[in-house]
Amino acid sequence: MTEPPGPFAPPPMPASAPPAPGPPRAAWYARPVTVGLAGLLLGAAVIGVPWLLTRDDTSAAGGQGALTGGSTAALSAPEKLGEFLHQDAAAKALRKDGSADKNAKQFATADRRSTGLLSTAYGGAPAVVQSFADRKFENLFQLTAVRARSPRPFVAYQDPVQLGLVVAPNKLSSFRKVDCVIYNDPTNSGGTPASDSVHVISCQRTADGLTVQIRQVSGDVGHDPQQVAGLVDQAWTALS
Repeated sequence: MTEPPGPFAPPPMPASAPPAPGPPRAAWYARPVTVGLAGLLLGAAVIGVPWLLTRDDTSAAGGQGALTGGSTAALSAPEKLGEFLHQDAAAKALRKDGSADKNAKQFATADRRSTGLLSTAYGGAPAVVQSFADRKFENLFQLTAVRARSPRPFVAYQDPVQLGLVVAPNKLSSFRKVDCVIYNDPTNSGGTPASDSVHVISCQRTADGLTVQIRQVSGDVGHDPQQVAGLVDQAWTALS
């Protein structure tokens, strides 16, 4: 007589179960844009593509091809652009204590290291990176300049009508010789865009031997491309 089969043994469990999937992430265009530190972080993340697209690849091989017809003199950022001071100076003006000195030193160190990285990216061309702020630290931006021509910024075409929006989310606007990469918060067709729905990603002016750019803009100034373009022109005049 055949014996009945033994009890069923389940297969061994894995050492650890795979993690449960997290909640779906919001679409990039649906996330709010804030000022201050959050604005700086957003600027740093979004500006990466336009900045890479404006880099002169002739310098990538380490040659001096980027220095096309311009001066090879060192660059030094102006002490003021409109109402804005160097960020380290603004930190000292805001507070008169030890923490201000510490913050100012950190800002200056970051700008100095960024200057070296920018110069390296352009094959050793003279460069300068300088962060600016108003006296209340409510508006901030970063000025970059290098003695090299760069391509104009590129923004992919978007049809606002097809998207059902008043204006395209990503846009390139020109103010005389300054090109500004702009992000617009979505406003449905028939609506009116709010004044703070415009966000400057970067504004740039370039010619043989010099590129000036303002990027990582936060605060109210970041909602006014024309004002940022004017600051680029001021820096251009000072650095030419």
